[in-house]
Amino acid sequence: MMSSNQKLQSRSANSTPRRDALVKTKRRTVYRPVLDNSYTRIIWPTVNPEDGTVILDLLCDVLQPIKVFTSECAKKNLQTNESALVRPPTLSYVTLGLNATTRALESQTRTTLSKRRKSSLPSRRLVAVFVARTDILPAILYSHFPILCQQSNTPVKLVQLPKHSMDRISDAVGISDVGIVGIREEFFNALTLLDVVNGKVGDITLPWEKLDDCSLNVKQIITTAPLVEKKKPIGQGEYKKMIKNLNLV
Repeated sequence: MMSSNQKLQSRSANSTPRRDALVKTKRRTVYRPVLDNSYTRIIWPTVNPEDGTVILDLLCDVLQPIKVFTSECAKKNLQTNESALVRPPTLSYVTLGLNATTRALESQTRTTLSKRRKSSLPSRRLVAVFVARTDILPAILYSHFPILCQQSNTPVKLVQLPKHSMDRISDAVGISDVGIVGIREEFFNALTLLDVVNGKVGDITLPWEKLDDCSLNVKQIITTAPLVEKKKPIGQGEYKKMIKNLNLV
C-alpha cells in the first residue's frame, strides 16, 4: 500500500509534464520594438600598447618622489600629522585616487556650467587624467571621466593605462590600490610625460556631439507573452441568477 505522501508525490510527478505542456501552449510569440541608441556608448581614446608602456614608465618616474614621503610617514607613524615632514612639491601637482580626481574635474566643469566665483577655483587645473581601466571593477566607477574631461573648461587628456598598471602606480607612490592619477598644469617634472600624451593620445569625442545622422535604428526582438483568455460578458439572465443566489432580490 502506498502512503498518502507517496501518492501526492506520484501525482505531482505525473502532473508536472502536463502542467509544463499547458504553460507552453498558453504562450504566444510577440515582436517587441527596441530603439538602438548609439549615443550611450562612449569610446575612450585608444592608446597603442607600446605607447601605453612608455606613458606608464614616465608617469611612475614623475610620482616617485611621493613614495619617499609616504615611506617616511610610515616609519615615523606620522600619517595623521604630515605637517611634521616636508611635503614634496609633486603632491601639489597631482591628484591620487578616484575621489580626489573626480572632485578636481567637477570643480573645472562647474565653472563652465554655473560660472562660480574665481576665488573658489583651484590655482592649477588638471590637464591629464590616467586611469587603469582593466584593473578597476566595476566599470561604473570610472565611466564618468570621459564626460567630465570633455566638459571641462580647459582641455583634459584622458589616458587609459595598460593592464596591471595599478600595481606599478601603487608601488611608485607607496599607497595601495591607486589606479587613477590626475596631473595639473605647470608641472615642470611632467613636461615630457605631457608631450608624449599630447602626441600619442587623441581627444575625447562624445557621440551626441555629431548629430549629422539622426536616423532611428529600431530593432525587433522575438519573445513570448502569456496568452490570456478573454472572459465572456455576463448575460442578463445569468446576472439575474447571480442576484437571486445572493438573496438580493
